[in-house]
Amino acid sequence: MRSLSLALVALLLAPVLPAALQPAALAQRVLGPSQDATTIKRGTLRTSITGENILLRGRWNQGVSQPLGAGLDAPLDGTVLREMAVVQDVLQSLGAPDAIATLGHPQTDLRQRLAITRLGFDYGISDRLMLRVQAPFVRVRAEAQMGPMYGMITMGPNPITLGSGVAAQNRAVVDAYTAAASALTARRDACTANASAHPECGSILAAGPQVAATITRANQFASALATIYGASGLAAGQPFVPTQGNAVELALAQVGNGLVANFNQWGVTNVSTSTGLPVAAQTPITADQLAAILRDAAPDGLEAKGTGKSTRQNLGDVDVGLTFNVFDRVPSAADTAARGIAVRQSLALTYRVGGGHYDLPEDFIDLGTGSGHDAIALHAMTDVVLTRRLWATVTLGWAQAFAHERTLRVPVIAGVDLIGAEQLAQVRIEPAGLLDLRLAPRYVLNDYIGIGGEWRYRVRGADRVWRIDDGTAVTTPVPYGDGGMQAPSDSDEHRWAWTFSYSTLDSRRRGVARLPLEIFYTHEQSVGSSRGVVPRRWEDRVQLRFYTRLFGR
Repeated sequence: MRSLSLALVALLLAPVLPAALQPAALAQRVLGPSQDATTIKRGTLRTSITGENILLRGRWNQGVSQPLGAGLDAPLDGTVLREMAVVQDVLQSLGAPDAIATLGHPQTDLRQRLAITRLGFDYGISDRLMLRVQAPFVRVRAEAQMGPMYGMITMGPNPITLGSGVAAQNRAVVDAYTAAASALTARRDACTANASAHPECGSILAAGPQVAATITRANQFASALATIYGASGLAAGQPFVPTQGNAVELALAQVGNGLVANFNQWGVTNVSTSTGLPVAAQTPITADQLAAILRDAAPDGLEAKGTGKSTRQNLGDVDVGLTFNVFDRVPSAADTAARGIAVRQSLALTYRVGGGHYDLPEDFIDLGTGSGHDAIALHAMTDVVLTRRLWATVTLGWAQAFAHERTLRVPVIAGVDLIGAEQLAQVRIEPAGLLDLRLAPRYVLNDYIGIGGEWRYRVRGADRVWRIDDGTAVTTPVPYGDGGMQAPSDSDEHRWAWTFSYSTLDSRRRGVARLPLEIFYTHEQSVGSSRGVVPRRWEDRVQLRFYTRLFGR
């Protein structure tokens, strides 16, 4: 809203500009706010001040509408947290690959807002060639709250941190399985020396490989329990352990019950079905514990900034360009006898000087204030004037950013934004081209006021992103696109807008108005996407443009 306020302040100051300023002569009585094929007269300077307020309120993911923070709602499993990966590896080693160790999905309410103030200058080098310069000041603000965990939750805080004899209780369970393995080893050795040493010697000797496997598996199981849960004098345990009664605990219990059945058939009674497992987690993680996971250094956390508020401001990308009028068959506004359809076409070449800052790798919710890399764009604008009141602009644009390097956290899975610091890497990004098609019909109500609409279609290919090791790009691309929220770049988007215009240019030409100025209001928003991850944006713009004759020419 600050940028909108600045534009309104400029509007209030406009009437005190010197009355000696000379207007530019333009064909349409009322122009529109978006790019068109008009150029200003030689020696004319057009100054514009624009305030933009942009709110990101959601996103499309492959055409499906999602909350904006959906990338932060990924399950906290082994792909995100090392602790979950440790438990998952243990489950794999015990033959329970289908049991997933996860803390659940965090509910993320994310809001992002940009306030942009643009200062622009257009200068008529000749009647057909116009120089354009535009520089924005960008302020971005993001705010996120993570609520209770939801979805499949199989892990929770390890109760061993609470004391109360949990470590000793866990040790008793671990010792029961190691004692059973030792007892079965002793029985097997005794039976090997004397086949009648125990009543079960016949079955023990007949099942030699199975007995050996049971001994090995029991020791592995005891070690796994100590690694996961912790046990007094053996291991500290993981920060998170299976919650009571979930699929992971049931998978571990199934392994334990299988061992108990084998031990019992061979006369070993150190363990039974009542031995059970170490103490399980009683509750899912809390909001404070989730915040600690984000904040803490590896291996306990992701070593990132919290999800409260993030505010940044800086100068954004600066555009410098030329617009050349190829031909103009549109009669002047003073030509009241003109009839029929008229066409005007111009070409605009723009070089964008990358400014601002990237979004920070360690901040999952922030926005960059600029692209940080240079780009070039070419637009063809065609004005079709149907009557003195009705006209439209068709714009076809192409933009290509230059290859650049940056430091970021490379996701393990594309679209998952919770990424640990161990994934920090230097990458080289080769951006894909961007195609922009725009249709903007406009209707002039009178000599001062015009209204209009706009449909816009933007499509972009997939960036090529390469991880750089010791200055050499590896041959395998990484799953990252040069877009917001770690989103893949391959995407398309539809937008629509409506506009309101107020202009004194025609009345100034007729000597009625004192100052040559224009005021525009635009509301633009995203309305659809069929591929890629695309933010849903609502944008309001207020623009003031006024004209002078530079150096008295």
